[in-house]
Amino acid sequence: GITAVMVFFIIGGSFTANYLLNIKRLKEKEEKKLLEKERYYQDSISNISKLASMGELVDTVAHEINTPVGIISALIDNAEYSPGKTFSEEEIEIIKKQISRITKYTKSLLNYSQRLPFNPDYHNMQLIVKEIIALLRHRIKTKKIKTNFNFSDDLPEIRCDKDMMEQVFFNIINNAIDFIEPNGKLNISLNISEEILRENVKEKVLKIIIENSGEKIPDENKTKIFDAFFTTKESGKGTGLGLYIAKNIILRHEGKIFLDEKSELTRFVILLPVKLS
Repeated sequence: GITAVMVFFIIGGSFTANYLLNIKRLKEKEEKKLLEKERYYQDSISNISKLASMGELVDTVAHEINTPVGIISALIDNAEYSPGKTFSEEEIEIIKKQISRITKYTKSLLNYSQRLPFNPDYHNMQLIVKEIIALLRHRIKTKKIKTNFNFSDDLPEIRCDKDMMEQVFFNIINNAIDFIEPNGKLNISLNISEEILRENVKEKVLKIIIENSGEKIPDENKTKIFDAFFTTKESGKGTGLGLYIAKNIILRHEGKIFLDEKSELTRFVILLPVKLS
């Protein structure tokens, strides 16, 4: 009789323990689902808020740019429907002022973009470069461009904002493809070096070289290539913002980007500080 009672309590106790454990698991599962739902709704609200902000921004940009464009357009229409009419000095001055107004406004937008969230973490730079090459592979293949990679072994991960660095590589490589002739070359190398970044003191950096066999940059343009809105491309084919944005991103990473004028090829060099994780 005692043995039977003991067995009953053991089985009963085991059943109760399993029952409580299952209840706990169900509660945890339910809590996880609720948490996921909460995150989903928070993300949805955040996205709606972003879209609303974007809509407001588009409205503002449209208004600020349409006003001077309307003034310029009116002056041109007036001249077009007045045979033999030329612009007076006063009208030319008005057009110049309105163009200046547009330029200042777009530059203020670019300054605002520099205050966007900066989310650095440690990333494999070789993978970022290869992802961008894969993204542009159709353009590379179409022009039969030969790509050469020279990556040093055991490169450390670099502290950077991955999205921003992707933008840098995309802008530089995509721009290079525009100028590389069919069957040309695109060379990319990554290695660790000792370079001067700040205060004339050498420090450990990741040196990134992106060079191409395309047409060389004329001497008179070398000091302008990182300026906002500077482009030598045909109208409608370039904004003149690619290298400007790339430079600002690199500066935000406490790095340096420059054109190596001594190279026989068109070569851009990026230096990024190596910070131990």
